[in-house]
Amino acid sequence: GENLGLTSVTQRYYLGPCRDDHHYLTAIDQIQRNKDSILELAISSPYLEEKVRKELIKYLEEYFSLAEKSENLIRSLKSTCR
Repeated sequence: GENLGLTSVTQRYYLGPCRDDHHYLTAIDQIQRNKDSILELAISSPYLEEKVRKELIKYLEEYFSLAEKSENLIRSLKSTCR
């Protein structure tokens, strides 16, 4: 496989196709509008141990924080898209 220089499974590295900003903004907006539902799934899942649940919620919240500055997120996506 390709060595991407990742040191953790929680590192974000987009390998999807390159798109124009409009497509990225549409996807970011849709995810942001569903933020509460997404977090609720993680919070209420009976299948996660408490430690894993907390790590997942932290990981998701880091994304939502990053997505509030969509230009930074888009710049990150464009740096690794193909």
